Amino acid sequence: MKAQRSSIFACLQQMTHREMAPLALLMVAACTGVPFFRNSAPSTPADTSLMPQESGLAGCGQRPLRARIELQEVHYDGEYLSGHFLVGAEGERLRLDKRLFSNIDVNVNSVLDCQTRQNVPFLVMDAFPPRGREEDLLILEPGYWYGRTLRFPLFAKELNGLGPECIEVELSLISFEGKCVGLHRVRAVRETEQVNDGGVTGGASPSETGSGDAGLE
Repeated sequence: MKAQRSSIFACLQQMTHREMAPLALLMVAACTGVPFFRNSAPSTPADTSLMPQESGLAGCGQRPLRARIELQEVHYDGEYLSGHFLVGAEGERLRLDKRLFSNIDVNVNSVLDCQTRQNVPFLVMDAFPPRGREEDLLILEPGYWYGRTLRFPLFAKELNGLGPECIEVELSLISFEGKCVGLHRVRAVRETEQVNDGGVTGGASPSETGSGDAGLE
């Protein structure tokens, strides 16, 4: 990891001010975030013994999980994945941080290239939000849903280039107590810009960037 971060810093030193601008905006958006690359590691039952508690992935491969997750209105431009994140309680109530921070409460575990079926290294932005308070606690009863629009920076053109045309992303939901309570895989197709009489529009249809099946089979 130390060598990996050193290579990133060396890359940053070689960038021009114009090349640094998008990255600077990315870091500002994540507060005091520090970008680093992460190798994809899908959560499976066989992997759970190797997952540290502080990673937010411990217990993700265990059954049953208590949350049903969906990602709707998915958008992917080769750098960012975004959508309306929905969570529903199944069987018993859920205790969540209602702020639902990306990479804190909702984590990206892995990114897979749809065509090659190979794991793709992706960018993770460290963020340090204010510690959850009592008023941030959301108790979600069974049968109810809660959602927010979330945005995940996965690739940066200046650092690791644009992502594959189609990706499968595994998301995990972390409870207020820091335990994994839900998993979801979503497929997203990179939106292409098409010029027509009305200007520039996204070329991917909603059906191509659907939310996929809730949960993991």
